[in-house]
Amino acid sequence: MDLPLKKYLFLCITLLLGIMLTACMTKPSVYPTAGEQIQNTLNSSIQTDRAMSRTNTVSRSASSSPRLKNDLLPPLVLNGPANAAPLEHRFNVTANDMPAKNFFLGLVAGTNENMIISPNAAGTITLNLKNVTIDQALDAARDIYGYQYKKTDTGYEILPKEMITRVFNINYLNINRAGQSQTQLISTEITNENTGSSSAATNSAPTAPGTVSAQNNVMQGSGSTVVTREQNDFWTGLSDTLKTLVGTKEGRWVVTNPQASVVMVHAYPDELHQISGYLQAMQKNLQREVIIEAKILEITLDDNYQAGINWKILGAVQNSVNGLSSDFASDGQAFSLKINGNNSDFNSVINLLSQQGNVQVLSSPRISTINNQEAVIKVGNDQFFVTGYTSNIVPSNSSTTTSQSIALNPFFSGITLDVIPQISGDGAVTLYIHPSISTVKDQNKTIQLGSSSGGNVTLPLALSSIRESDNVVKAQNGQIVVI
Repeated sequence: MDLPLKKYLFLCITLLLGIMLTACMTKPSVYPTAGEQIQNTLNSSIQTDRAMSRTNTVSRSASSSPRLKNDLLPPLVLNGPANAAPLEHRFNVTANDMPAKNFFLGLVAGTNENMIISPNAAGTITLNLKNVTIDQALDAARDIYGYQYKKTDTGYEILPKEMITRVFNINYLNINRAGQSQTQLISTEITNENTGSSSAATNSAPTAPGTVSAQNNVMQGSGSTVVTREQNDFWTGLSDTLKTLVGTKEGRWVVTNPQASVVMVHAYPDELHQISGYLQAMQKNLQREVIIEAKILEITLDDNYQAGINWKILGAVQNSVNGLSSDFASDGQAFSLKINGNNSDFNSVINLLSQQGNVQVLSSPRISTINNQEAVIKVGNDQFFVTGYTSNIVPSNSSTTTSQSIALNPFFSGITLDVIPQISGDGAVTLYIHPSISTVKDQNKTIQLGSSSGGNVTLPLALSSIRESDNVVKAQNGQIVVI
C-alpha cells in the first residue's frame, strides 16, 4: 500500500543586529620626549663634529671653546606638536565646611580655566578627594550637594539650587501604532433552531475558517486562541513618565511637543540630571535595530522518512545545535532549533533537509525593524467568495415572488510574517514571530433552504487551508533559528 507523502513547513530565520561598535584605542605619540630630543641632538652634534674634523683642521683650543660648542648645537625645541591635547590638571581637594563660592573658585586657581558662579549658589561643602580633575571634583559636588554645572566656551558655570528650564531633543516618530496577531484553534458545532413557519428564509455561508453565521443557526465552539497585542503610544507614555519623575509640586511642569520632537522640563537641576540620564538610556535602547532574514521552506518527505524528519542528522553535522533530545518527536509538534552559522547562510539547513525529501523555498522575506516595534510582511492576493445568501419569498393570491441576494467577502491567499523583537544590550534577541501560509480554493456547497423555500441552492464557497505558527524564541546575533 502506498503511504501518502508527508509535507512539513519550516521557517528559518537569522538575526543580524544593526548595532555598530567602534573600538577606541589610545594611539601612542609619534613625537619624542624632551630627554630623547636632547640625546638625539647631542648625537647629531657629535657626528657633525667628526665630519668637520675630517675636512677642516681646527686647533685644539678653538674646538674646545664654549662658543664653538654652542654653534655646533642646533636649537633645542621642547614644545610638543601643535595638535597635542592639553594635559588635565590633577590635584588633591580638601574642604571642611567651606563656602560653596570659595570652593568652586579654588578649583580653578592657578589654571587657565574660568569659573562663573551664580549669586544664588549658597551653602557649604565638605569633602576630601585625591588626584582628581576639575570635572571629577565638580561631579562629586553635584552628586552629593546638588550643585549643577555646565561647561561652555567661556568656562564653567555653577548653577544655583533653584528650578530651571531645560529642553531635551527626542529622536522618535510622531505616530501611534497598534497591532494584533491571533492564532485560533477551535472546533464548531452548528445546530438549527426551530423558528416556526415563516415566509422568509435566511442562510449564511462561513465568513472565516472555523466560524459560521446564520440567522437561524446557532454556533457552539470549543478550543484555544492565542492573541498577541502590540500597543505603542510613545509620546503619551513619555509625558506620563516624566511627570511621574518630577511631579507637579512647587511649580514643576513638563511639556512635550511631538511635532517638534522636543520635551521641555522645569524642575530642580538634580532632577533634570536624572531625567537626562533616563532619556539617554531610553533613546539608546530605542535605536537598536535588527535585520531578520527568513526563508519559509516546505519539505515533501521521501518514502524512507514517512515517520517524520530525522533531526539527529542535523545534530550530527552541526555540533552547535541546541535543544534537541534523543527522543524528539517529529509528528508535527512545535519546536525551535538554533544553529550557530554564518549569519544569513541557510544553505547548510536546506542541504540537510533535502537529504530526506524535496525542499521548496516558498518565500524569502527580509524584515528590518527596531526594538519592540512590530513589523509585518504580507505577500499574496485577495479573492472574493460568497459568505452570505438571502432568499425572500413573498406569497400572493395566485403566485409567489422570490428574491435572492448574496454577500461577498475577500479571502487572503498567500504568506504573512509578523515579528516583534526585543534586543538586549549584549546582542541577545527575544523574538515573537508568527508566520502564516494560507491557500483558498473554490468549493461548491449545496445548501438546503428548508421546506418553506421549496428547494436547494448551490453556492461557490471558500475552502481555506492555513498553516501557521505562533512562537517566542531567543537567539544571539548571527544564529539561524528553525521553527
